[in-house]
Amino acid sequence: MNEGFLERWSRLKRGAETAPDAPEHAEPAGPEELTEEEIAALPRPEELTADSDVTCFLRPGVPAGLRNAALRRMWLLDPAIRDFVGPARDYSYDWNLAGGVPGSGPLDSTEAVAALLRGVFGDAGPRQEPPAQSSPATDDVVACEDRPSASGESHA
Repeated sequence: MNEGFLERWSRLKRGAETAPDAPEHAEPAGPEELTEEEIAALPRPEELTADSDVTCFLRPGVPAGLRNAALRRMWLLDPAIRDFVGPARDYSYDWNLAGGVPGSGPLDSTEAVAALLRGVFGDAGPRQEPPAQSSPATDDVVACEDRPSASGESHA
C-alpha cells in the first residue's frame, strides 16, 4: 500500500474515532468542594508570614478569592517579588524612538565624546609633540634663492 502522509493520517484518525474500545468522552470532574470545616482550618491570609506554607491554598476546591488573597499576601511579603521591576521597566521604554531608551541614541556633544575617550584610554595629561626634525627633502629646497637663474641674474 503506497499512501501519502495525509491519507495515512486521515485513515488513522477515522479509525480512532470509530474504534469500539475507545472510551466515551467523560465529563471532566469539577473541583472538589471543601467543607466549611476544611476552609475554616486554613490560616487567614492576613496572618501569613514570609515563612508560611501556602500549598494548602493551592488545593482544588479552595475558593478562588481565598487562594488569590493568600498569594497576594505572600507576594507582598517577599521583597524579591514585591520590588521586582525588570520587565515593567524594560517594557516602559519606547524602543522604536531614537533616544526612547536611556543609554541609547546619539551622544549629546563632543565633550561627551572626549569624556568617553578619557574614560577608556585614561588621562595622560597634555600631549607633547615630538621635536621637528629636518627632512632631506627640505634641505634641498633652502638654497633655491641663492642659485643663479638661467639668465645669470641672482634673486638675492
